[in-house]
Amino acid sequence: MNKMVSRLLAASATIGALAAAQAAQAQDVPPAGDTASYGDDEIIVTAQKRETNLQDTPLAISAIGGTAMEERGIDDVNNLQSYVPNLRVGQEQDGVKITLRGIGIQGTSSITDNGVAFYQDNFYVSRPAGGSAVFYDVNRVEVLRGPQGTLYGRNATGGVINVISNEPSKGNFAGEVGASYGSRNLWEVRGWLNAPLGDVAAVRISAVYTEEDGYLKNLRGPDLYGTNGDLTVRGQVKVGDVDSVELLLYGLYSKLKGTGSANQFLQRNIGGPPPVQALLRTLPPLNLNPRVTDIDAPAYLTVETKLAFARLRKDFGGVEAYLQVGRMWQDSYNQQDFDGSPVDVSIFNKDQDNKSTSVEARLASTRDGPFSWILGGYYFDESTYTFAASA
Repeated sequence: MNKMVSRLLAASATIGALAAAQAAQAQDVPPAGDTASYGDDEIIVTAQKRETNLQDTPLAISAIGGTAMEERGIDDVNNLQSYVPNLRVGQEQDGVKITLRGIGIQGTSSITDNGVAFYQDNFYVSRPAGGSAVFYDVNRVEVLRGPQGTLYGRNATGGVINVISNEPSKGNFAGEVGASYGSRNLWEVRGWLNAPLGDVAAVRISAVYTEEDGYLKNLRGPDLYGTNGDLTVRGQVKVGDVDSVELLLYGLYSKLKGTGSANQFLQRNIGGPPPVQALLRTLPPLNLNPRVTDIDAPAYLTVETKLAFARLRKDFGGVEAYLQVGRMWQDSYNQQDFDGSPVDVSIFNKDQDNKSTSVEARLASTRDGPFSWILGGYYFDESTYTFAASA
């Protein structure tokens, strides 16, 4: 699922553009938060629940813009850690373990909450599998070092990661389609389209599909740590403007189909009752090549996410009102060969279903001055079902 170094080696080719307006658009001020554009342009972030200049924001924050992310090959949170100080990302079973300043998650079970809050377009993604999101057509990623509980509430002791997508623009019709091919048979097709709907509305659709062979060779099946096809589709419709009433309807579907992982043993300790010892003695010798494994059970890691929300904004003249109501459905399926061998000794299987609902409402001052304020409330509810077994 992680593209690793091959992403940096991918030979990218742009198939075409859907509109010639891109040339004119390139002369405009870069998107907010685009740290790839240095100079006199302001970098705008929303880390304090309002738009502020990055240099005037009194927080320990790293903001990376969409253009910079494309140039550096940052397409998921794993690659983000190479560019953000104090950020470490790992994976255990179906969960992504995010740590900021040494504070994070110690396990990935259904009863474990992260110490670093992960947000997808200001929607809180509670389960560890949510950190597997693909970054495409993104305006910026904001990483706030903790604690951030005052504005972000639960599970923000270590900090916050907020992935903010490009929103629909009523200014012009534009789009892009591209494809890439790289090592390990990497194939990727991606594209986005922005279309105005009259003078009052606009729609934006983006999608990316990726296939890639794994980098760990399995002598008895598909190579591991690859993908059988990752698909992410996002659609947004924006109506009105913030001076009157602005409505944003948002929908996202993602299905990441990883080819799974394998256990590698530094040393085998043959123990247990005589029948178990007899079975373990049939294991072939360990392969000392760390990039080769020999397992008999199919391995896979599939994470399916569906997210929908509606957002209302209105400026009352110095005070902005904000309301967002959304729901997320996330299912993950994971299977591993626990014995790491071609002998049928132990297989681990874990299925997890999660449903969550969130409502955020706030009022915030927008005028410049020595005093600013924000008043808000947040409601969150989730239910999780987990089945895990080892046989």
